[in-house]
Amino acid sequence: MKNALSLKYYGITLLIIVILVSVISFIEMYFCWSGKPISISQFENIDLTNYNTTDKIATTVYLILDITLLIPAIWFYKICNKIAKRDFYNEEIISYFKNIGTSLFLLSIIPLFLVRLLNTSDNFIKPEFWFNIHPFFFMFIATLFETFAFILKEGLKHKQENELTI
Repeated sequence: MKNALSLKYYGITLLIIVILVSVISFIEMYFCWSGKPISISQFENIDLTNYNTTDKIATTVYLILDITLLIPAIWFYKICNKIAKRDFYNEEIISYFKNIGTSLFLLSIIPLFLVRLLNTSDNFIKPEFWFNIHPFFFMFIATLFETFAFILKEGLKHKQENELTI
């Protein structure tokens, strides 16, 4: 029971961190487009007045990617709550695992191609996004979530077959 409860705490901690990062990302987007200096974030040492529109669009997309992590974090929090209640074989948990995997995988594709497709200026500095973890690592994690969904789905089938047998 202690391990399940600690998982619930990890879920809420992750959710709080992602919420805080999302709020900071909104603030950074505002300052990026307003051109005002900002002293509370990664843009403190960047002269945003030299950014052209393409640079601002690329920066905004990276910051939106930070914000989009909020959705998988909410799903993971819901998974942790169900597991804390010892509700392992549940269609909802399987769906959340699959959704997390799919969303992380698709969102990881964007930063891989963004800078390659946009013609940013020499002044552009790629912001740290997703806690500065490479998108390929998120693709591996996404694949793990998809695998968890598959394993739980197969486990649920076997459990239902066993219940029918009994």
